[in-house]
Amino acid sequence: PEGLDTIGCYSFKDCADLAGITIPESVTLIQPTSFNGCTALSSIVVAEGNCFYDSREGCNAVINTSGNKLVVGCAATVIPTSVRTLGPGAFMGCTTLCSIVIPEGVTMIEPFAFCNCISLSSVTIPKSMTLIAEYAFGSCSSISSIAIPESVRYIASDAFSDCAALACITVAEGNRVYDSREGCNAIIETASNKLVSGCAATVIPSSVTEIGWNAFDGHA
Repeated sequence: PEGLDTIGCYSFKDCADLAGITIPESVTLIQPTSFNGCTALSSIVVAEGNCFYDSREGCNAVINTSGNKLVVGCAATVIPTSVRTLGPGAFMGCTTLCSIVIPEGVTMIEPFAFCNCISLSSVTIPKSMTLIAEYAFGSCSSISSIAIPESVRYIASDAFSDCAALACITVAEGNRVYDSREGCNAIIETASNKLVSGCAATVIPSSVTEIGWNAFDGHA
């Protein structure tokens, strides 16, 4: 109702039949993972006049207006080009999400943003991306390939943990921090020769001197 000001973490967790939500203009704080596991959610609207959040361009998402951060998404979300950050747990547990195009302009994917999106098989990462945080795509068991653009400067070692179907990993030529030398199907930190993320198809190059924490976690 109007007058509500806070929606806390996991407030609507696993409300599997919840199809639509309208955020009133009185809301000033929506905490991460507030709608985690709402698998039927397809309509998200923020009331006009809310000074803190919006659902610009009919995007079916909640966006922090001042920071251009997407904080709640769903399978029907179309990420606006004005968004700069995908917030922690923004799509977490969205098991009906099959594909996502992250538009140019987005620079950061924060922790657990797509964690447990088990149907997610297609991800487009833009050339503007600089950071992919912890468990950003953890347990996305349908992703088969990932392409890291040259702009990325930090990838958490467990960003792709438990992505069991992952078989193709490429890092764009020109990336100054990471590489996938010799077509190894892995992400290697160039300066340290540390393999930070691998998969079942990885062939570890002889130049690698260290296997990073959780580098092959869940790749059965």
